[in-house]
Amino acid sequence: MSYQGWLETIAIQRSAATLFNTFTTAKTVIQPEALVSLPPNFFSVGRTLRVRASGGISNIVTTPGLMNFQVVIAV
Repeated sequence: MSYQGWLETIAIQRSAATLFNTFTTAKTVIQPEALVSLPPNFFSVGRTLRVRASGGISNIVTTPGLMNFQVVIAV
């Protein structure tokens, strides 16, 4: 059976957030106005969520850099 679906944009952040030069804990880079609350029963069988991100990374000279990305959905 085929499944007909469509794409929808839920949120867009149009400008850069706060620059974090040094930190040891997880930080959000999403501005408060770009955070959204999903409606009840948003996720259904077969529904996917695609996250696209871009940004700048500064030069790390002294250490081999480590970068972790997390997508958190809080209930």
